[in-house]
Amino acid sequence: APSSSPSSPPTKEPTVSPSKAPSSSPSNPPTKEPTVSPSQAPSSSPSSFPSECVDEPEWKTHQVGFTCAEIKELVLSGPEFDYCVKFSNAASQGKSIYEACCVCGGSAFTTVFPSTMPSMSKQPSASPTGEPSSSPSDDPSSAPSGIPSD
Repeated sequence: APSSSPSSPPTKEPTVSPSKAPSSSPSNPPTKEPTVSPSQAPSSSPSSFPSECVDEPEWKTHQVGFTCAEIKELVLSGPEFDYCVKFSNAASQGKSIYEACCVCGGSAFTTVFPSTMPSMSKQPSASPTGEPSSSPSDDPSSAPSGIPSD
């Protein structure tokens, strides 16, 4: 039976708990283009590894020969029109602009942490480790130590 009064309008904020019944229609699928502005809220969980985007090396549009770096400059220079969409039919090295260029949401993401090599500190550690170094110092001391060696 229908209710005696209309339902409440949708709220601006999402609800904390799930609804009791599924929606009557499916949600919209993800788009191929990234959004122009960042989301209002950060994701609820961190990524497993920090990463940075790396454009596909040597990728160019087949129409004019723009590289991903040049397309990024065009995209960031102004909102005249969407260069990612303009060159969406461009394919090079078997990849579309959406797969090759970071500014259009594509390319490879490389892990930036943890690094495979230790970083060099400009300052000595706060306390000694108690273990000898595995290699001689690049900058030996000019004075003898106060402890005799064996």
